[in-house]
Amino acid sequence: MNLNYDLLAAWLNLAATLTMFGVILLVQFAHYPLFLLVGQKDFSLYASTHQFKVTFVVGPPMLLESAVAVWWLVNPGILSNEIVLLNAATVLLIMICTAVLSVPCHSKLNFGYDERVIRRLVLTNWPRTILWTLRSGLAAWILHLTYAANL
Repeated sequence: MNLNYDLLAAWLNLAATLTMFGVILLVQFAHYPLFLLVGQKDFSLYASTHQFKVTFVVGPPMLLESAVAVWWLVNPGILSNEIVLLNAATVLLIMICTAVLSVPCHSKLNFGYDERVIRRLVLTNWPRTILWTLRSGLAAWILHLTYAANL
């Protein structure tokens, strides 16, 4: 049996991206807004525990998306340069948004309840929500192109 790395990469990319699409929708529409209801008592413990535990959920698929993006930059296979660059750009933009927008909010919330910071977290999470929504379509398109090229 011959392993087709193009198809494997496309499937891994789709799986990781759809995982993060589901996670980001849950976070955007339910989880982050619920921070407002936690209240001030023990909020810093809640926030730091959330940050620790969510890392185990989002870390692997985000790393997988990054690894596949780098793989395609080096080995584009059947993918055009435009698709490879668009894929890599969306991954990079998500990483930048996470580092510049989300992490600082979470860091502040580790010190305690702050409604203003929670609202900023919800608002500044929209770029990641939009990017993972776009990535879901892109990942499905990449898998389609990869399958079509291997018929």
